[in-house]
Amino acid sequence: MKLPTYKAVGVRGAWFAKVNGERLPCVHQYWIKGTKYRAIRTVQNGANDKALVSAIKGLKKVVVTKDDVFDEGCEFWRTGYVAVFSIDNIDWRGGELTFDLIERLADLK
Repeated sequence: MKLPTYKAVGVRGAWFAKVNGERLPCVHQYWIKGTKYRAIRTVQNGANDKALVSAIKGLKKVVVTKDDVFDEGCEFWRTGYVAVFSIDNIDWRGGELTFDLIERLADLK
């Protein structure tokens, strides 16, 4: 079955993008290995991090972004969007955000 393709609309520096009318949290493709996401540099008490993780836990969906990566994953410049995924097994502690990519829901342009 062919997946739908949507346009993601976001701005550099924003941690969310609008896809098919829905505001979704963005995560970096850089931190994905297979079907596992593991970002090791999240800040537990940062307002942006809290909002992002709250949306990830609530929606259980993310937008995966393509980025230019600098300083070994400390700085990202978004270059595009990959897809929307459903996720599960979300954990956020000790400066690390992990979850499983369950299903690719849509391709993005």
